[in-house]
Parts: sequence; structure tokens; C-alpha cells
Amino acid sequence: MNNTTSQLPGIFLQRGSDMPMYLQLVQQLRRDILSGKLSSGMRLPSSRALATDLEVSRVTIINAYEQLLSEGYCSAARGSGIFVSDEIPDDLLQVDHRLKPVYSDESEPPAYPAIDFNAGPDMRLFPHAAWARLFQQVWAKPSARLLGRTDAAGWIELRGQIASHLKIWRGITCSPAQIFITSGGAESIELIAQGLFDKRQMIAMEEPGYRSSWQSLERLGFKLQPVEVDENGLDSERLSDCRAAVITPSRQFPLGHTMPLARRLQMLKWACQNNGLIIEDDYDSEYRYRGLPLPALMSLDHDERVIYMGSFAKIFSNSLRLSYFIVPARYVECMNQTISHMGPRAAFLAQPVLARFMQSGAFAAHIRRMRRIYAKRLDSFRAAFNQHLADYMQLYDETGGIHIVAELKDKISAHISDKEFAAKARLNNIALSPLSKYYKTSKKKYGFIFDFTALDIDQVEKSIKALTLLLEKETGNINHALYQ
Repeated sequence: MNNTTSQLPGIFLQRGSDMPMYLQLVQQLRRDILSGKLSSGMRLPSSRALATDLEVSRVTIINAYEQLLSEGYCSAARGSGIFVSDEIPDDLLQVDHRLKPVYSDESEPPAYPAIDFNAGPDMRLFPHAAWARLFQQVWAKPSARLLGRTDAAGWIELRGQIASHLKIWRGITCSPAQIFITSGGAESIELIAQGLFDKRQMIAMEEPGYRSSWQSLERLGFKLQPVEVDENGLDSERLSDCRAAVITPSRQFPLGHTMPLARRLQMLKWACQNNGLIIEDDYDSEYRYRGLPLPALMSLDHDERVIYMGSFAKIFSNSLRLSYFIVPARYVECMNQTISHMGPRAAFLAQPVLARFMQSGAFAAHIRRMRRIYAKRLDSFRAAFNQHLADYMQLYDETGGIHIVAELKDKISAHISDKEFAAKARLNNIALSPLSKYYKTSKKKYGFIFDFTALDIDQVEKSIKALTLLLEKETGNINHALYQ
């Protein structure tokens, strides 16, 4: 196995590992930030310089940096680079490195965790062979159109396939011209805001909600209004003088609540009465395991008030770095001008391949297959959780998606915060995503977001037992049955 080291202290990437190199880099940079080895405010090497240093693709470095930005470990200053965040609490930066790992006698954690509850969709189940065949068909002898000037809005055939998919799966009727391909959700929301909003106008954001979205908007200078959600999502009556609201009605991120029809109609009424816009982030609604999903909010919009955002990262592949958004017809020309001015950012190589994959019916078949597999994994996760962790956390009732939330019980959160425990878990080779980091104000819930889809059924109980053991050690209530 060929290995790669970096001039950054302690960075060691393994070529040929089951874990993609960008995730290896993410895990090691997280470790060095939490340990204080990379200090607050420190400027990280440019993606080009680090790629050269590590002898890897620049895309690998960009993907790693984007992940760290989305998690809040780093911040970006336009034209200045990537910096270690200065908002990480001091108590996390001073974690006790004398803690012994659960599964190892070594004092240092490995490059990536033995148990990862933050892995996202299971990339082992990606249709690699079918994808490789299509890639070969498209690019072995590329057409003149493929080799010509790239449309900044994205490959038109892919935009057409997305329109066909959404009409069937989400009830949305739109033309390919209304669809714009991007490199991710953060870029989508930046383009929408720069093309359609004035920085003097307020934008409402769900709380809790996507960190990457509010960080992107803040970097651009927009004013944000965090609005606390309830079990039905965001309530339009709580909106003040806002130009727009960014919401996740199909499955609120991260809590997972579904916005009922009555409140969706209220949101549309608010937009009409206040000349507002709604940005609907529909990030993983294709994965629903009980009942039928409600139609997308955009499918109910008759007044051109909804902008729809979708992504292939959650439902297909987190390595493609492809997302998209749809604007009402009256905003198409404005968005074309904005995107043409900024130039294309989404990687082009995969776009015609994905278009052909969708056209063949393989994309829909893949989603149906993953639904069956993930539904079984959710049931397995729930059963193991209720058996071992029910005394420590309350598991939310989830019917879809690729993650599930568990809220720490008061007796536990009074003893240790979710961020503190996640830092200690990382030193014990367990990766967790704290719920509280998705809140912008001081009023927070404490718990964890579990990406259950990457765990095989035979891995679930062992993983949850390890987490339970660590919790019991931390709270001084060890259940010796777990050692048996």
C-alpha cells in the first residue's frame, strides 16, 4: 500500500484504503484542531499547495475543506483562504489526550474512526460497475458537444433528466431551463442569494438548521433571522420583516419533522402577502420508509414564490459533488446572468454520465433498492438503541432519510455537553455529530445525529454497545454486562 505524508504535522494518508482520502484528511484535521495542534485562526495551506504536497487530486483537498467548513471546524474568507475556526469552545480544544481508546492500546486515535456515526450514505452500495460502464461509453469517444464550451448552468441533458425525475417523484413541473447545476448546497444558496436578494434584506433560517447555509450567507454579508422550529417545522407567523425563508419542509434538518400541509399553505400565503421567497431545501426526501412523502412545496406553488434545492449527495453519492436548484420562470434570466458572470463551478465530467444513468432507469432503481436496505438498517438501529441507549437518550420517531436524531436526557446533558462527549468519543475512535452545533443562538437541544445508513446490520449492535460503554464510563455508571 502506498502512503502519503504531508508537511502539515501528523497528516498521513493511506492510498488504497476503504475510506476515501478526503475523509481521511477530514478526520486528521479534525483531530489536530481539537488537540490544539492547529490553533484557532491558523491559515491552512491552499488546496493547490496541499494537493501538490500530498500528491493527490486538488478535488480531494477541496472536498475535505468543504466538509470542515460545513461542520464549523474551519471558516473561509473570500480571497484570503481557509482558517481554523475561532468559535470552537476552549473546553473542546483542551480535551484529555490521556484517555485510552476503547478498541486499542494505542494512546493516539487512528487516522479515521473505527466506528463512524457520521458517515452519510453507504458508498459501498454505489453502483460502481454500471457507473464505470457509462463513464466509458460517454468519455471513451466524446462527442463534439462534450468537448465544446461548458454551459455555466450545467449539462442540458442532466437538467432535462432532473426535470423528469422531479415530476414523477416530487410532483414538480418545470423546464430544464429553470434548473441550475452546482457543486453543492452551499454554492446553490450563495448563487440564489447573490442573484435575487439585496443584502439589506433579512433572510429567515430554521433553528436548528444547516450550518453551511447560514455560514455561506453570513460570509456574503446577508442578515439572518434564526427562527426556532417546532414539531411541524417553521411557523410563518414567527417571521418578521424578511425577504426570504430557507426551510426543509419534507424533513426538517436536523430534527426530521415533516411540515404538514396546512403549514405549507401558510408559508405560501406569507410569501404572497409579503412579496417574499421561500427556498425549499429538499435534501433527502426520496428516502421514505413508511407511507408516501408529501408533495414538494414547489409543487403547490402557483405564484412563483418557491425556489427548490436538491442534491445527489444524500440520495446517490457524496463524492460526485453535484447539486441543483430550480427557480420560477420569471427568475431564469436573472440567474443565468449571475452564473455566467461567476462562471461554472460544478465538475463537468460526471454530469453527462449521471444524465445517462438517470435516463436508463438505473437511478430510480438504485433509490428503490436503497430504500429497502436503509429501512432494514433503521429498524436494526432503533432496536439496538432502545436496548442499550434508552437510559441516556430519547430517540426521535423517524420515517425517512439517512439520519436519525437522539436527544440527551437532562441527567446526562447536565453532566456533559454533546460537543464535549463527541470530542472524547473521537479520541476513542467513535465519530459523532453533536446536535447543538446546528443552533445559532444559545437556546439549544443537546444530542447526536446518527447516520445509520452506513452501518451494516451486523455492525449496529457492536457499535452502539461501544458508544454505550463510553457513555457509562463518562457518567460513572458502568454496566458490566457489556463486557461479557
